[in-house]
Amino acid sequence: VVNSNDVVPTFENLPYSFSITEDSGTISNPISKSVGSVRAVALGKTVRYSIINGDPTGLFDIDDVSGSITAVKRVDREMTSEYDLVIVANTDSGNAQTNVHVTINDVNDHAPKFELQSQVIDVAENLPIGMEVYLASAVDLDAGDNSKLRYTLHDSASSGLFRINIDTGMIILDKSLQNLAASKRSYQLT
Repeated sequence: VVNSNDVVPTFENLPYSFSITEDSGTISNPISKSVGSVRAVALGKTVRYSIINGDPTGLFDIDDVSGSITAVKRVDREMTSEYDLVIVANTDSGNAQTNVHVTINDVNDHAPKFELQSQVIDVAENLPIGMEVYLASAVDLDAGDNSKLRYTLHDSASSGLFRINIDTGMIILDKSLQNLAASKRSYQLT
């Protein structure tokens, strides 16, 4: 015999771990995005759900009857990549808590940016071919494959005097600078 006043909710299908994809661009009024659902049972009792911790900005909402969790604001992985929500299931005779881990997956929504937009460097005329001239450095706020950088050199003005390492951004002297015409002593590499 079970006293119905002693029945507390019990969460099923533990642990809870979900992943959603971040929103790209600047969405001012995003449509709710489904995250996942939790479920607790309490013999003969109505269970109500709420989020009690782990969501300081109010990004998530939980349907108090179904346990369905939705993202109700713009999801940005670059701001926060994971959330650990604490969900409580309430009945008139008690409550139970569970943790819900939410991982935010990245989309390629950030362009790489150079740390310095413009830089003037001097190169000695007698510098040997193959010597490193300058390290171009850029960053991309995205994650994983979306943050991998490939450098290219748009160098039509310098007639192939320089090349760039596509992985590191190192600019290398590729031809001799000696005996260049005076009018060809300044180059702009982009």
